[in-house]
Amino acid sequence: QVRPQKLFSISGPQRINVMMSGTGEARRERLKTCFSNWTLICRCTGSVFPQSMLVALPNAAISAVVWSIFPDASMTFFGERGGILTETIVWSGFTFLLGFLVVFRTSQSYARWWEGCSSAYFMRAEWFDAVMALRTFADHSKAATTKILYFKQLLVRLASLLHAAALAELEQGGAAENEGGCGSLFYKYELIAPDELDEESLEYLRNSSTKVEIIYGWILNHIMEGCDEGVLSTPPPVLTRAFQELGNGLVHYHNALKLVLSPFPFAYAQTCDGLLLLHWLIAPVVTSQWATHAFWAALFSFIQVFVLSVLNSIAGELANPFGPDPNDLNGALLQVDMNILLNSLLDPVAARAPRMNGGWGLVAEDDGKPMAPEPSRRSFNSFIRGVDRDGAASMKMTASGSFSFPPSPKRMFL
Repeated sequence: QVRPQKLFSISGPQRINVMMSGTGEARRERLKTCFSNWTLICRCTGSVFPQSMLVALPNAAISAVVWSIFPDASMTFFGERGGILTETIVWSGFTFLLGFLVVFRTSQSYARWWEGCSSAYFMRAEWFDAVMALRTFADHSKAATTKILYFKQLLVRLASLLHAAALAELEQGGAAENEGGCGSLFYKYELIAPDELDEESLEYLRNSSTKVEIIYGWILNHIMEGCDEGVLSTPPPVLTRAFQELGNGLVHYHNALKLVLSPFPFAYAQTCDGLLLLHWLIAPVVTSQWATHAFWAALFSFIQVFVLSVLNSIAGELANPFGPDPNDLNGALLQVDMNILLNSLLDPVAARAPRMNGGWGLVAEDDGKPMAPEPSRRSFNSFIRGVDRDGAASMKMTASGSFSFPPSPKRMFL
């Protein structure tokens, strides 16, 4: 029997101690997730709850006041029946139509947000794949080593510059900044050694209003110069794949830019906001006449207005996935990730395929024909732990820096 273990405690008005038996790593993670879901409701960063509260709370207070002044549907100035509506079908139809319009707007905004996120990641994947392919082509070239290194170094710097310019253009809303001031996000993103580029090119880029297209053209010119100098000796049908991937990345960039430059239709947004304002004005009067107490009038009026306001605010937040808001894509973080990927391409170990040690040798059968043994199936962790435990006794480092295992019986090595 395993002794119970206390995972964590929450101090506050009510101290909650969680007791579990065994190690409980999986249950611990589930429990932490449960508490994180509750704390997620109370988070204000990026939340639409505060502004929706400011809209719904006054409406609820008005409903309570109206019920207090005219309790039990005693609005006699509306007629002998003392109320506004004798049937709820009119109000139900209005709220259903309004809810449908707001929900449809929210769904369309989410579709725009998801399309923008997908385009940004597709853009990065296409450009990184093209740079990786060009790096591989250059590594297998027979040109001088200095030319190969220069080609790869400049290619990585231009790719980082291109990705930063695209993200900055998207986050700034596609606004062209011809003055070249340092307020542009393009000058704030992390780049790979931009000071190593010539001043004339940087000055031209600084004053340009089409930075993405300019850098894209630089990369194409750099590739063609590599072909002329023999750095890229890959057959043209294979080399064109890099051009296609660069072009696909530019297409994804313009697809994301389409969402930035084409806002949500104004007529639809205006209609939703106008109907929401009409609902806000009528809801306190109608709800107060159907409630039996001021508290219930305020509560149900608050729920109606709050839910509709939340959905409408979500639609406004998701209409454009690029920007400085908490619910938008973090362009600076995407740029850092891209730089990490590009830097990995310059590592000499990453530029070659892994080599197999002597453990893969052929097994000699009785008839003398070599036969490859069935490879073992082990996890990476078990292999690393095994090497750490008895690696000194079972492995030897060769002069080239690779490891070799001692030969086993009936094993032939190539």
